[in-house]
Amino acid sequence: MKLPNMLLLITFAISGSMDLALADKQDVRKTRTQIKKAWSKVKTLSATSLQNNVKDLRVASLSTTLYGTYYLVKKGDKVLVRQDISTSSSMDYKEHDMSTSSGTASTTIGDGEFQYTITEIEGNVAVKKFTQSPMLCIGGLDAMKIFFERYDVRQKSDSKIDGRDVYVFEAIARKKKPRRAILSVDKQYGILLKRDSYDYQGTLRSSLSYHDVKVNEDIDPQKFVFEPPSGIPIEDYTGK
Repeated sequence: MKLPNMLLLITFAISGSMDLALADKQDVRKTRTQIKKAWSKVKTLSATSLQNNVKDLRVASLSTTLYGTYYLVKKGDKVLVRQDISTSSSMDYKEHDMSTSSGTASTTIGDGEFQYTITEIEGNVAVKKFTQSPMLCIGGLDAMKIFFERYDVRQKSDSKIDGRDVYVFEAIARKKKPRRAILSVDKQYGILLKRDSYDYQGTLRSSLSYHDVKVNEDIDPQKFVFEPPSGIPIEDYTGK
């Protein structure tokens, strides 16, 4: 092949790739607008959550399962959230025929400005206060905020979860050894129903999903009232 013809083919290939990348960004922007509109229909939300994590350490493999309940209420421009989680962990040692297990319980309450987390581990209780994270909300664009900021996101083919139509996104971290996440967002209400996270080798390391989703049903306001345990100091990380 003559050099000019080869250069022409390369130019066409680059141009085609740029056009596809631009189309992907346009699709994502359009869908983000639809998610924002869908989330505006939600006033209250409740669901159960399940998360499985696997981490390989030098001498062992750590497996963690988190099961919980999730409640959310919109109050003016604030989002109130309560999340109760039970965690069980097991450590399997690679060179020894032995394993260990442990469990924790935690409650996180967000009042729209701050979030408080009460954690109990083997009878020891700790209370921490943070500025409320946007990602404590599992609906709308806040649920995917970190991915849109730090990852390259493209839209995949739509799918279904628990009979619900979902948008599917692939997010790839901007790193030399990029991690990848697959996000599934409910079309009707803009709720993040599933997030699968993979390491740079393509191994699934974390899977978070929400089930038994109920929208716009009454939720007891007392669920969002933070009552600190008696005698336990609050570790304040807000800097205020």
